[in-house]
Amino acid sequence: MKKIAIVLMLLFVGFYPVKSSAQKTITWPEVDFPPYDIQSGPDKDKGILNEILIIIQQGLSEYQHERGDLINFNRMWKLLQQGEKICYPGVMRSRNTESIGHLSVPVGVAPYIPSFVFIIKKDKSHLFENQSVLSLKDVLKKSNLHLGIASRGYGSRINAILDKQKGESHIHVRSGSGNFSALMEMLFKDRLDYVLGYSHEAVYQAKLMNRENEISIINITETAGDVIVGRVICPKTDWGRKIIKKSNAFLKKKQSIQKIRDIVLKWVNPKLREDFRKKFDDVITTDTWTSVDQ
Repeated sequence: MKKIAIVLMLLFVGFYPVKSSAQKTITWPEVDFPPYDIQSGPDKDKGILNEILIIIQQGLSEYQHERGDLINFNRMWKLLQQGEKICYPGVMRSRNTESIGHLSVPVGVAPYIPSFVFIIKKDKSHLFENQSVLSLKDVLKKSNLHLGIASRGYGSRINAILDKQKGESHIHVRSGSGNFSALMEMLFKDRLDYVLGYSHEAVYQAKLMNRENEISIINITETAGDVIVGRVICPKTDWGRKIIKKSNAFLKKKQSIQKIRDIVLKWVNPKLREDFRKKFDDVITTDTWTSVDQ
């Protein structure tokens, strides 16, 4: 009888930490999303989110942190919907992200304004009337112009416009890892007339391809002046809520804000850093929204 009791005790001791460890482990998937999440090339693991993630993990020191697989955003959305114990350090607040996960207070602000833009080849400027600002709705009416978009989503306003055009033959959706770099290649091969994306990722990708002098940026009327705010997302479960609440407490600390701001500032043009610093601080101070109770 004593032997049975000892065996049962050992089994209990052996099994208990497994459950505890699972609850205390956060997996952080990797996404090829330069210059935020950089997974290849000379700047591998030196992207904005790569460095911010280190700060976040230090703030969640009671958890074990595992590096996840390289996936695309669509796959991440599915994993979050399934309640997998994953989190990601930088997504926009949108109807989609609010529906599938818990979101933190702002982690930071994108280092480039404007937010979304059209990327075109300079030699095709005439197709866009040589304009520097255009409406997405108006340009989409021109079915002779072929647009390339990634499958990740572009925020509620842009998504709503694109959803109404879903299935149109002049809109090409690229999915999978490295979808934006693939879209840029299609642009340079004249298989696309313009690409929708963030201004900073366009400039970064063009530099990697040694073609930064061949592109032009056209601002989009619908998002002119918008600021991109990144947030931590975890699954919409009790586990996810707990992680976000702990993240919020950490992200609100002055020291955390300063560290993250310094990371982002490295990617800002030195001439614009002071103005951006003010914009960053203003957003962090005024935008206190989070999907969980404070």
